[in-house]
Amino acid sequence: MQSPKHLPSSAEATPSLPSSTHSKLPDLVPISIPTTEHSQTIDTPVAVQKVLELFQAHRSHSSHPDLTDWTVVPITPSEYDHLLHRLSKEDKDLGNYVEDKVRYDYIPHRSKLIIRMATFMHDAFTAKVFDEITRQINATIAHLSPASPLARVLRGLENASTSRIRGWDTPTQTGSPDGSLRFCEMQFPSIILEVSYSKVFKDLELLANEWINMSNGTIQMVIGFDLTYRPRTSEELAGRVLIWEPKLEMGKVPVLTSECTLDMVFGGRDRQEDVSAAEVLTIPLRAIAPRPVLTQYGVSLSQLSDAVVSIDSSTLASFLSKTATTHNLLESGRGMMSVLPSGTQKRNHPQSPERLTDADEATFVGQEEALAKSAATEGSGLGGVGEMPRHA
Repeated sequence: MQSPKHLPSSAEATPSLPSSTHSKLPDLVPISIPTTEHSQTIDTPVAVQKVLELFQAHRSHSSHPDLTDWTVVPITPSEYDHLLHRLSKEDKDLGNYVEDKVRYDYIPHRSKLIIRMATFMHDAFTAKVFDEITRQINATIAHLSPASPLARVLRGLENASTSRIRGWDTPTQTGSPDGSLRFCEMQFPSIILEVSYSKVFKDLELLANEWINMSNGTIQMVIGFDLTYRPRTSEELAGRVLIWEPKLEMGKVPVLTSECTLDMVFGGRDRQEDVSAAEVLTIPLRAIAPRPVLTQYGVSLSQLSDAVVSIDSSTLASFLSKTATTHNLLESGRGMMSVLPSGTQKRNHPQSPERLTDADEATFVGQEEALAKSAATEGSGLGGVGEMPRHA
């Protein structure tokens, strides 16, 4: 796994959070972008130009030396405003793509933009966890009267997936989690799920605190998974899950921050035969169903005191194993797929034959003839079901 890329930064100092709210949080590694008279233009700051290049590489699926699974770019709030202007006014096509397809987080008071490149591992593991949460909630609903207030509350829960979330106090603060659960009446999700790798997992503590603060504590739980955790150097790959919840530190001025309430390892061959009954990811329904929704439907917290969603470590290990197996199959190109009849040619022209102009038809016929000659020269054998030929 590649290390996260840290891109160059402006010479401007990076603002930091007050120590009272983030004194225990790890800072992202400071980065600097060397600027020269040739690298900085009057119209576009160098940091903005760099981000635009990364977004363009993301859209074209082309390789970029600075774009990895987790790329941190230092960019000040004024530069970020410039970036938004470029994407909304001057390059709307790219802006629409970024809004629809790119997962990124911007933390203005830290001047940090984080671009995520989610893999099959991220999305498939997240889906398995949310499927299990949904299954257990539906089982709870099935045991309730359809007209009961609690059933009505739980039926309002929806999987908001990676929908972009904007800060309440600072709308320019934005993020796209790996997964989220929310009630349709709520401004923010109740639960955020983040999936990461060890080399950037420390940054999730920062993000967890940001999620909780930017939602005024409405986000009740941030669940973070590290899918490449090794408890010991010699031990087989395992997973690790942490939970952060809101914490109100009382003093002369109350301070909202986050607190880690679970740190659990799952999977790994050395741990399979020694799974403690206490090793369970527990999500209380009081965390899933926020108090404003309960109040609206007349449900008291006492009705939810013992109700939980629980996923034990062996189930999480099974999710990790199955996801990793499929991921490796796809990466090696050994997955099964349809096999076309021998000699089948593919039409890559965007128009159907009925709508081709004379010029288009001539071009298409020429392409078909060239493909036919190539097939006659090289042979037309296609790979069968199973292992497919790989291109160098």
